[in-house]
Amino acid sequence: MNAVKRAIASVIRKPGKTAILLVIIFILGNIIAGAVSVRHAVDNAEVALRAKMSPVAAISYDEEKITDLSTQDPLFRPDPLSIEIIEKIGALSFVKSYDYSTWLSLNAPSLQRYPATGDQASGAYFTFIGINNPEIIDIQEGMIRLVAGRVFDEQEIRNLTYVALISREVANINNLAVVPQ
Repeated sequence: MNAVKRAIASVIRKPGKTAILLVIIFILGNIIAGAVSVRHAVDNAEVALRAKMSPVAAISYDEEKITDLSTQDPLFRPDPLSIEIIEKIGALSFVKSYDYSTWLSLNAPSLQRYPATGDQASGAYFTFIGINNPEIIDIQEGMIRLVAGRVFDEQEIRNLTYVALISREVANINNLAVVPQ
């Protein structure tokens, strides 16, 4: 008897065992197909997410070296990158846009922080971030939304006009509002 005739005879003689094997094969096939489908969906989601994200690079000093130099000389402060170097980096063919930013912290006794922390009588420390590009990346990427007013224009940045973007919560706590000009 050849193999095909034996297989047919086994199926006919033992239909219960054949049905169980068929169900097991069907279940395993569905599990494998589901796993392949989930893997394919994850890969597609990753590709779509990467396509939506804009790559951002930051150039900064090596903090470990700065710490070592500051330990040797407490008055050591690294020189900031020159505008020429920043503009050379921004002019590279693979750079879509760039922004030169710096930050500053100051105490504003007449303003309150959000959320309110500690003793408000001594004022509130705020961190300000200065920019060089009027197209704010966080707004373009949808991370923040401008609800009133406008962003800075090129002339305000070049002339160092003192304008600011603040959160709605800080504006509400301090009774600040956008005044039309």
